[in-house]
Order: sequence, then C-alpha cells, then structure tokens
Amino acid sequence: MQKNTPILINVPHASTLIPPEEAVYFVTPYLQREIAVMTDWFCDDLYDSGHTMIRFPISRLICDPERFRDDTEEIMSTVGMGAIYTCCSDGTPLKSITPEYRELLLQRYYDPYHTAFETTVKEKLEAHGKCLIIDGHSFPAKPLPYEFDQNPSRPDICIGTDDYHTPQKLADALVAGFAAKGYTVALNRPFSGSIVPLNCN
Repeated sequence: MQKNTPILINVPHASTLIPPEEAVYFVTPYLQREIAVMTDWFCDDLYDSGHTMIRFPISRLICDPERFRDDTEEIMSTVGMGAIYTCCSDGTPLKSITPEYRELLLQRYYDPYHTAFETTVKEKLEAHGKCLIIDGHSFPAKPLPYEFDQNPSRPDICIGTDDYHTPQKLADALVAGFAAKGYTVALNRPFSGSIVPLNCN
C-alpha cells in the first residue's frame, strides 16, 4: 500500500528498455556494454520504500530526463550526453540523429515524463504543503571516461543537493546518518545537484 506522504522518489536511470523503433538509430557495436555501464541498476527496487515513485520507463540511452531540454543550458551536452545522447561513455559515437529526430524523442519521452513529474509534485504540495524529492541514482566505483570528476577516490554515498531547495539541515542529517553506519559520504561529489521541477518553484 502506497504511503500518503509528501515524499516523491524519482528514479530516471534504472530502465534498460530500448524500444525497437528507436534501436535502429544506434551506430555503436557496443550497445549492450553501454547499457551495462550507464544503467543505475535496481535503483527502482533499492529506493522503493512505499512512497510515491516516478520511474522513467526507457533507457537513458534513448532519452535522459535529468538533463536540461535545451543543449545550450546543459553542460553534459559538451560530451555528447545532453537530453539525447549522441556519444557513448568513452566518447565514441552512440547514435546518429537529425535535429528533427531529437525533437521527436523529446516530445515522445522527455515532455510526458516532466509533465507527470510536475503534476505529482503539485499534488504533493497541495496535499501536504511541501514535497521532498528523493532523486535515486547509483554510480560506479571507478569514474567512467565521460565524467568530469576523475578522482579515483570515491565515496560510498553521494548526496546531491540544490543550492536553493535543499535544506542544509537535511543534507547534514543525511551525511551524519550514513556516516554513523560506516559509509563514506560526500556532498555533490562525484556528481552534483538534484532534479527540480521547473514549473513548481
């Protein structure tokens, strides 16, 4: 039974689904390797605590809902990994697309996900006066080539925060809680930030 709480769990990268109609655009011979290294495996199970969860239904290799829609606003687009990836994690070509196909993918997958996400956040705000978004990810023990942070010394737990929306008390409590259980913890390292619904500020 789903708990009636102000908590919303967002899991954008756990799916491995590549719809057949999209698979024809991939040019890499190493698609299965990319799925293996880029998927946040089992995060939909790991973060499932009975609270409301929204899960992106397809692989991030098709569309990544955690990137900005506009590549000019998205730093990861500089390595071919904006909302629509064109490069693999090692920088080699992933797929060949036209601007028209990119827009089609955004309309087909990105926009409906963000509409559902924002609707759920608004419902939480109306019901509870607040909404705590838990952005559920995992990351490999060693940096992948595309990552900006190549420091090989990585924490067990990374707490990503938003400068405006994340209460410092919450971030401190999470760090202390995980540290008390023996984990190494870092704020915004090796990955920083958290998803914020643009129309619910």
